[in-house]
Amino acid sequence: MALPRRPRLADHIYARQHLARGQVFVILHDTQNGGFVQIDRNAWAVLERTDGTRDLEGVALAMSRIGPRPGHATLEAFFGELDALGMLVDGPPMYDPDAAPPQPRPAGCDPQRPIVPLPDYRWQCDGSGGCCSWFGSIQLTPADARRALAVWADSPIPDLPLERLLMPYSGSAPQPIRVPALRDGACCFLQTDGGCGIHARAGAAAKPFGCSSFPQRLVDDGVEVRASVVTECACVLDPATDAAEPVTAMGLVVADVPALERILSLPETIGWTERSRVPREHLRAWIHAHLAYAAPDDGAAWCWSLADAIESAAGEEPCNGTQPRAWLVELHRRAQKVHAQESAWRSGSDLGHLALAWVVLASQALAEGTVELLPPDPAERPREALFIRAAWWGYLDAERFPWTRCLRDRAIRLWLGRAMSSLRPHGLDTPAFRHPLALVDAILRARGLGSYMTKPLEESSRR
Repeated sequence: MALPRRPRLADHIYARQHLARGQVFVILHDTQNGGFVQIDRNAWAVLERTDGTRDLEGVALAMSRIGPRPGHATLEAFFGELDALGMLVDGPPMYDPDAAPPQPRPAGCDPQRPIVPLPDYRWQCDGSGGCCSWFGSIQLTPADARRALAVWADSPIPDLPLERLLMPYSGSAPQPIRVPALRDGACCFLQTDGGCGIHARAGAAAKPFGCSSFPQRLVDDGVEVRASVVTECACVLDPATDAAEPVTAMGLVVADVPALERILSLPETIGWTERSRVPREHLRAWIHAHLAYAAPDDGAAWCWSLADAIESAAGEEPCNGTQPRAWLVELHRRAQKVHAQESAWRSGSDLGHLALAWVVLASQALAEGTVELLPPDPAERPREALFIRAAWWGYLDAERFPWTRCLRDRAIRLWLGRAMSSLRPHGLDTPAFRHPLALVDAILRARGLGSYMTKPLEESSRR
């Protein structure tokens, strides 16, 4: 198979630069097909010059400006390996590398549509740096990048110059959104005290846009834009203090939302069961009715029973006969595979890797039945209730999964969080790990494990 004439990394390849175990290297994550490739800094220097405008000879010439010119056969073998993995495309991308484009608004989203925050909810960042410790894609706009680099006299990573700290968000061609290098899995700008180094040096206004807008999630449901939170950080599940604030200010409308802030759109019809769809107004009314109920004693069992009731009312066999343990087996299989892959390069102090290992441990115990589907600790019920409310208010995954599957997913995540609490490994006493339930959502999304529910249903339908 012929190589692309003017190669570049495809946009579904995410290159991330790591300092781990005293070594700087690059991981090429394939977000479309799974898996990864580890390369050294010299190989990334080659890929930096494959922007879709140069053939192999042009890449070699560009490399000769910074060091020895690589031979054609060497380049051909390197690009051949990547192309065989489906990581290359031909030609330049169709975006302006110097401008961060505004996020498009959903069709029909009235600029005067109200932004309605999650009711009766306030939160405050705890400053522990948890969310900066396991998210590998901390996005910087061009303005964010300039501010971040301007306040550092020396690079926060030894032997890595400031000008090489940032990489394209995706692919290898220059693009407006950049991501910083990671040190033991954490943002390289994170300080040892858990604070943001950019914030400390230049003030809160200098923090990257994505960091300052976390944990907000905006979804247009055709009537209003719901402002919810993603429950991926321990502080999001903490009880409110006097200094806590709503997820967004009251009285805002779409026109008040910054152009860079993404507003998701709930489809006009959504999957209700595995075999039926309903108008989104139906889901909106269902959520409104069920959020009015008092928080149940066992949120996991409640979510599971609600899914059963919806499927029974539709004349379908609940869950196609699939039981919780089948999904837990699949979740464990996927988590274990990712953990094994990452163990080749993640360090022992990488909080994201430690959290993933905890997920592997708990999911295995649940899948094998050595730990039962536990009832909640009474002290955890308020957090579990918020975990459900935030997901429902933000229509979490309703655009990807039928609603019954979303309910079962919430239940399984709750059971997993409870199992993690009962199986806390010795030494995992960092403040970022105080609420395992937040780690469940964070790790499943960050490691691409959220689709674990698909395979058992596919196997059930084949039977």
